[in-house]
Amino acid sequence: GNKAKITVLTSATGKRATKRFTAQGVEGYAREGRWRWREAEIGTFDDLAHLLSEIERDPLSLIVQGTVAPAWRDKEIIPRTKAKGEPSLIDGGSRVVHFDIDDLPLPLGTGWHYPDGVARAIWASVIIARVPAFDGVSFHWQASSSAGTPGKEHLAKLHIWALLDQPIDEDQRKALLNLAGADHSLASINQPNYVAAPIFDGVPDPLADVGRSGVVIGERDHATVDLIAWPETKIRQAKA
Repeated sequence: GNKAKITVLTSATGKRATKRFTAQGVEGYAREGRWRWREAEIGTFDDLAHLLSEIERDPLSLIVQGTVAPAWRDKEIIPRTKAKGEPSLIDGGSRVVHFDIDDLPLPLGTGWHYPDGVARAIWASVIIARVPAFDGVSFHWQASSSAGTPGKEHLAKLHIWALLDQPIDEDQRKALLNLAGADHSLASINQPNYVAAPIFDGVPDPLADVGRSGVVIGERDHATVDLIAWPETKIRQAKA
């Protein structure tokens, strides 16, 4: 019964939660202040992979690490961030970790003609090398929106998702993402975790023939939190 809950937000006004590539250039994520919310229950790594695949096909949805606050749970539509008043999201801890690797060169011998190879190489040479607790753990990978696009072909732009055996809070998540050399802004409970596939409008999708996501099944569904080499200060804070 150690189910993880993941908060999924969907634009209430039809705004894109993904990038759009056109002949004129790249249109960024649309700004949205109104979100429908739901909680997806994750029991196994398989559940996580299914959820991510589902959201990948939904250009209006994204994931946040926060939990919808009690004061907002009876509302159908919530803000993602709130300047004043009762916050819409609180830190209930999360067993889901999302590594966003952005500016590393492609590992030797890999290329976007074989994205699965890129993902496996980054997992081994970056994530496991820096955080050995993830050795043997299953993961879901997804190419970033701009992976393989003109001028970015040489970069390993990648999102990697995995499960932990117990929830960690925002401070611990920031420490973990820093350990892994991933984008630590994703530690925040309000930060959008973009999953939806990009839209290519009148320009080629460089990954059209090879796919932009997949899973690598390991020996275990999740990493053991107690095996992560947490920085000393974080341990003290977590126990305080």
